Amino acid sequence: MIGGPQEPAALAWPLPRLVGVKACPTCGREVAESVTVCDSCEAWAAALVEARPEGETARTPETPAAEASVPVAAAKTAPVSQRQLTLIAAGVAVVALTGFAISARGGSASGAPGAVAVPAADVRPAPPAAPAPIASSAVQTWSTDKQAAGLGNRRRGATFELASENVLKTWSGAARASLIVRCAARSVEALVVTGSPMKIEPRVEGKTVTIRVDGEPVRTQQWIDSDDRTAVFAPDPAAFVRLLRKARTFEFGYSPHNSSDVVAQFNVVGIDGLIAAASRECGAL
Repeated sequence: MIGGPQEPAALAWPLPRLVGVKACPTCGREVAESVTVCDSCEAWAAALVEARPEGETARTPETPAAEASVPVAAAKTAPVSQRQLTLIAAGVAVVALTGFAISARGGSASGAPGAVAVPAADVRPAPPAAPAPIASSAVQTWSTDKQAAGLGNRRRGATFELASENVLKTWSGAARASLIVRCAARSVEALVVTGSPMKIEPRVEGKTVTIRVDGEPVRTQQWIDSDDRTAVFAPDPAAFVRLLRKARTFEFGYSPHNSSDVVAQFNVVGIDGLIAAASRECGAL
């Protein structure tokens, strides 16, 4: 050639890429045609999914200098690897199973919605047991055998005595109380013989007792103590006898010495006729 050999002209376009190689869609590195992303990008994505705390917003990792030139659009449209899809599916399955287990237990947790608080049982003390009712057919009846008992020097008078239907348990043993009504010179007195000493009550005159007629409300009264401490007298005998004349049953409660409280039960039917027959001695009651 004229002028000798000439330098080859510069190529006007870049050399073609090698066959079977493509650029990683995430970072731009050359990878084989058969893979989706390069090994570095796949490892980074897996580590990000595994290490991210629950509820934390994903953050963009620092991009190496070699990857700074990757377009943003390419990073946003990067396909998800098979491992990422597997991890996401596993997470969804765990959440679904947890929700099913909670619903199967019926929301037994105290803070679960819809849980109904069960109030504590309303425990109330049981009322005191009432004494057993007196049988309709009385075993004990009024006695007039001891007409002069307790009348002292008064020769004319009447005495009516009735034993309790039940036997009482006291510190000194079993005892049956007696209800006594005595009339003389148109005056009357009524007393209950307990047969055992009663509880000592300091600074109280007489003894505290309870009375009840025909199942009416219980009344608390102070009766007068006898000299031998084995009987108590009604403070208003006339009013007490008038009460008995209208009644069928009478209950007398007291506290024996060194024993639990007891209730003596009487069937007082018949006292009205006896008092009427002895009106000369008992007066108008």
